[in-house]
Amino acid sequence: MPTIKPCLTFDDQAEEAIRFYVSAFRDAELINITHCGPGEPRPAGTVRTVRFTLFGQEMMALNGGPSFTFTPAVSLFVHCETPAEVDSVWEPLTDGGTALMPLDEYPWASRFGWIQDRFGVSWQVVAAAGRQRIVPGLLFVGEHYGQAEEAVNRYVSLFPDSGIVELRRFAEGGMEPAGFIEQARFALDGYELSVTESSLDHRFTFSPGISLYVDCAGQDELDHLWDGLGSGGTFQHGGWVVDRFGVPWQVAPASAWEMINDPDPARSRRVVNALLGMQKLDVATLERAYARE
Repeated sequence: MPTIKPCLTFDDQAEEAIRFYVSAFRDAELINITHCGPGEPRPAGTVRTVRFTLFGQEMMALNGGPSFTFTPAVSLFVHCETPAEVDSVWEPLTDGGTALMPLDEYPWASRFGWIQDRFGVSWQVVAAAGRQRIVPGLLFVGEHYGQAEEAVNRYVSLFPDSGIVELRRFAEGGMEPAGFIEQARFALDGYELSVTESSLDHRFTFSPGISLYVDCAGQDELDHLWDGLGSGGTFQHGGWVVDRFGVPWQVAPASAWEMINDPDPARSRRVVNALLGMQKLDVATLERAYARE
């Protein structure tokens, strides 16, 4: 079964940012850091990947260079048990951050705020007890405005054990045209995400700064998701694909992450170099590189 986790791709700040997040959130852990070796695109010895958890949910971070930037088109919702917990999460994020919506009481939440932190990552912190703690939220704007419902239906059709949890539409007489998606919550193999859309003149869209990383159980599952997500979109190197709605994904075998994190740097480096030479990842080729067959 596939598993999904958010991947944050920084210029060269992955370790600094994740150490900051781990210190800011409770029930957070830095699991491990890998470093680039000779022959990789980035300088040897620099941070390659960081694995970490926030509220017990696994996430990952990469350093990708200056072409990777963050936009508010993808936010990380933080669902807190109490308004006091909202305040405790919000306060450290304000250090060098910019509030997009101030921390306050709103019609939909007793405590809510939207902030872009000092690294550019967008967080929406809300009192919402009993929900998945960290939820990626996709905002469809600009050329992708009006595609949110189609995107949700497409994703739900591709992943097993998936479905729409809640769907709310804008009503007549509001700031947005009636019938468009105010918010949809949906689950892909049990992992919750959300979407909304806005007709306002936002000067941003989706970017590879935050992608959805999918661990696949094997080649058949990987082929299915790669082909399905990439249909009408753009296939890229290293398992990256931008779907037809502009959302970036990474589709990889679960074993790839284990091999990249091998304590033997030579093995890890061979797998990374093999991975970067492909578009769709081939499990057998990665395993041969790992074993050096």
